[in-house]
Amino acid sequence: MADNRKKYWINTVRLLVDVLVWIVLCLMLGLWGAKYLLAGAPLLLTIEAWIGSDEPMHFTLGFLLPLGIGWLMRLYRRQRRYQIGFFVLVALLYAVDETMQSLLPFRSATWSDFQMSMTGWSLAVLVWYCLWQLLFLPTRQR
Repeated sequence: MADNRKKYWINTVRLLVDVLVWIVLCLMLGLWGAKYLLAGAPLLLTIEAWIGSDEPMHFTLGFLLPLGIGWLMRLYRRQRRYQIGFFVLVALLYAVDETMQSLLPFRSATWSDFQMSMTGWSLAVLVWYCLWQLLFLPTRQR
């Protein structure tokens, strides 16, 4: 009976985290879309003015995007090499994004934006592997 109750709470927490991750990813997608749509520019400029610059947004995106997508893909159930491949792919996509921005007439790519994205990415990798070792690694392997 206690085992069923434990599974119930684990599934409930997993569902709540899934919903929270989806909400955060949708908000980030909305902000990202506002960057490229001229109609959304005033909203984005207001947010950037409130935060101070776009660098904290790059850091936040660099941190939350790989963690959120990795969680929703249930990447923690995969072997370590797949997890490493996923995080490397995300880093490459950040580089491609900054390169694409340099090709658009109304956007500009800066080295500091890429550095902030990669700083967030590095923290996400660190958090992912620390949590993975604490929560998902069997006790006999610790």
